[in-house]
Amino acid sequence: MARKSKSKKRDAENHAPSAGNGGTRQPQRDVKTTPSPPQSTTKKSYDNPTLLKVRQALPVWPFRSDIVAAVRGHAVTVIVGETGSGKTTQIPQFLLGAGIKTVAVTQPRRISAISLAQRVAQEMSTKLGDRVGYSVRFDDMTSPNTAIKFVTDGMLLRELLVDPLLGRYDAIVLDEAHERSVRTDVLLGMVKQILKQRTDLKVIVMSATLEAGLFTKFFQGAGLLHIPGRLHEIRVFHTIAPHTDYVDASLRTIYDIHHHQPSGDILAFFNGQEDIEAAAALLNEHTDALPNLVVAPLYANLPMQQQRAVFDPVPTGNRKVVLATNIAETSVTITGVRYVIDHGLAKIKYFQPKVGLESLVVAPISQSSAMQRAGRAGREAPGRVYRLYQEADFLGLVPNTPAEIARANLATVVLQLKAAGVDDVLQFEFIERPAHEGLVAAHQQLVLLGALDRQTRALTTTGRAMARYPLDPTIARILVASEDVVSVDLLSLLSLLSQETVFYTPTGDARDEALEKRRKFISSDGDLITWLNALRAYEEVQGDDKWCHEHYVNMRNMRMVLNVRNQLREQVASQTHRLDTRRPRGSTPAVLFARLLFASRVLATRRAVPDGGRAACRLYPPVVGSVWQARASGRVCGFGWVRVGPVVYSRCEPRRSGVGRRGRAGRGAGGQG
Repeated sequence: MARKSKSKKRDAENHAPSAGNGGTRQPQRDVKTTPSPPQSTTKKSYDNPTLLKVRQALPVWPFRSDIVAAVRGHAVTVIVGETGSGKTTQIPQFLLGAGIKTVAVTQPRRISAISLAQRVAQEMSTKLGDRVGYSVRFDDMTSPNTAIKFVTDGMLLRELLVDPLLGRYDAIVLDEAHERSVRTDVLLGMVKQILKQRTDLKVIVMSATLEAGLFTKFFQGAGLLHIPGRLHEIRVFHTIAPHTDYVDASLRTIYDIHHHQPSGDILAFFNGQEDIEAAAALLNEHTDALPNLVVAPLYANLPMQQQRAVFDPVPTGNRKVVLATNIAETSVTITGVRYVIDHGLAKIKYFQPKVGLESLVVAPISQSSAMQRAGRAGREAPGRVYRLYQEADFLGLVPNTPAEIARANLATVVLQLKAAGVDDVLQFEFIERPAHEGLVAAHQQLVLLGALDRQTRALTTTGRAMARYPLDPTIARILVASEDVVSVDLLSLLSLLSQETVFYTPTGDARDEALEKRRKFISSDGDLITWLNALRAYEEVQGDDKWCHEHYVNMRNMRMVLNVRNQLREQVASQTHRLDTRRPRGSTPAVLFARLLFASRVLATRRAVPDGGRAACRLYPPVVGSVWQARASGRVCGFGWVRVGPVVYSRCEPRRSGVGRRGRAGRGAGGQG
């Protein structure tokens, strides 16, 4: 955690969190955003009369005239609005009512794009997919009549490849810009370029934090509006002393809230799936001590049906506790929450250029993230926030979370920009320029994969083909390298690599049963072949829900694998490849596995070369996980080699007294690797 200091005496709760300085401050209202006098509003035929009263009670509603005026008067408008102000659902409707015909609203996650489209369609009394729709990977609910389309930022980037000026839209709303995802940063830069050619386009950048200066500086002359959130009081409590086990502290806090605080649901933040499952198991095991408490987990790999359960109201007299990752910080809204438990940590993705792997590292959150978490407690009524860290720790946190682009693998970014017509990526206008070394390393990786010309760094035919696939460049390279025939087994392996796992591992006594059930799928050739065996069994039972439950197979991830494979099949069929549904003779899945990983992870293979001995290669599949997970999934394989590029290696000399290890770069024998 951040720097420590002696804490002042606080009003202790039962579990010993202490009272802070009384809650979160409201954002200052810009002088331009004083609500205009109420005007008579012609009721649109598509307004839902029941929900209209709910909409009119939202903080953003009195500012609708100001918002429309700002958008009309500026090419770019930056809108800062607290979580719960209603900006995401209402502003697209304000634009539509002002005569703007088509609006695209970006979201960082699938679940938020879908749920928001459903809500707005309901408010407009239209069928989902008609006037209001969504477009996410593997699922498109739009039609020629769609006027408001919620899209993931990744899908809008894909649209840029075929429609470089986004000509089908009159307005682009870049929502959740404060999250600063890689895709959002790329979209900000691309939209700025588009505005130079499209004077008719309106761009609205929406943020839930007060750090709007970065956006107004990037878009010179942009309008700026501040929309207040709800005015319910939020009391913030900090601990007197730091906790060594945040899961235990969270459970104790849940117990105290349930027994000593008035009604209202609880939202507790956790680092990841493993901690959530452990906490859920403990809560469910002690229902006698926690009567009428409904436990609802929420994390990315949870089956979609179970994810939706967090939005369901609980029976009267019951209290819901949502155990969530930071997916609940801004992307989804859970009604009924009055208590938030924040342990001050989150898993953050970091790319390690030296080993060519991305890993999730547990790190302290930022002050803005802590404020976002706190804001979830005061949306509908006065709330309380229990921070499981000292106030001095909060003051020592960085103000804002570093942009993802500063810590990500930039190979995909460079490939997408090249495919979108950006010739010199090093001179591209990023809102915050990533490290020069990272961009250079990405270019080098793409050169090695054959996507860029070695001399000119121009996009090659291979690179353009790779960009068509929604895959990591190292994986897309396999499909392009497969010449004229692509086997279904190869597509299955590629699709499996898009998921962290296909299994669901429970905690407690069920864990041993789950491990025993999956024993039939285990292959000595590696985890990926084990997953392939499970996939084949899943297909044999036609995706039966009961079978998945009995074998602890993650049904959501399996369906995602099939979706990825179907998408790849369609794209392969549209290219010059031919799909072979037969299993090639003499090519077992294990051989495909070895070829796949050697070809796709040129930069992530490690070859131990002891003096006088033959070498074995340890392979690291390109999945995101902890450093331990990445190492544990390595497998030693002894199959033939496949040529995908020049081999550069480092040879470590034996450690001598007073001398560290040093490396020499060279080429492998015969250029094979």
